[in-house]
Amino acid sequence: DYYGCVTIDPAFSSNRWANKCCLYAHVFYDEVWHSAEHIAEKGLDPFGIFNKAVELCTRWGLTVIGIESVQFQAVLKPMFEYWAIQYNIHYLKFFNINDSKVAKTPRLYGWASMIRAGDYLLNESDTDVMDQLLAYNPNLKDNDDDIIDAGSFIVEMTEQYHHEMMNTFDLNAKEVRVINMYELERQSSG
Repeated sequence: DYYGCVTIDPAFSSNRWANKCCLYAHVFYDEVWHSAEHIAEKGLDPFGIFNKAVELCTRWGLTVIGIESVQFQAVLKPMFEYWAIQYNIHYLKFFNINDSKVAKTPRLYGWASMIRAGDYLLNESDTDVMDQLLAYNPNLKDNDDDIIDAGSFIVEMTEQYHHEMMNTFDLNAKEVRVINMYELERQSSG
């Protein structure tokens, strides 16, 4: 089996600790979840977020995109659906990550537990993920946690939309070659 999703934490906020928009691609193969790739950037507008999401979905052969609930309902879902129609990207499905059911800290602990148990594998290059997980302080509001916040949404996505991820991947639409992330890094470095 091969499937997955992209999770998005748009970070539209006037709070000073909401620094970067983060998009996180997760893939499930060889009976375990894998951190495929993440993008964290300041200043992405909704169309920039849409483009980055399409880029990740295309690169990893994904069709399901989960977006943090408040921003999803307020702004992004109707815009993303319009652009998907406008640009004939009919295979993408957008879902609300209902994060109100689980507070951030328990969700982060759940994801960290998956990582520790070997149910979710990070790459050697995911040092920024590990740095944020190790530095996270649940008593502070201004944690540098943009990447891990978006990454931990996989906990909600598997609970709410696992069936959608499994049912929407179309192997006939695109040939997908699953590559070991370390092999990919070695290839790109020369």
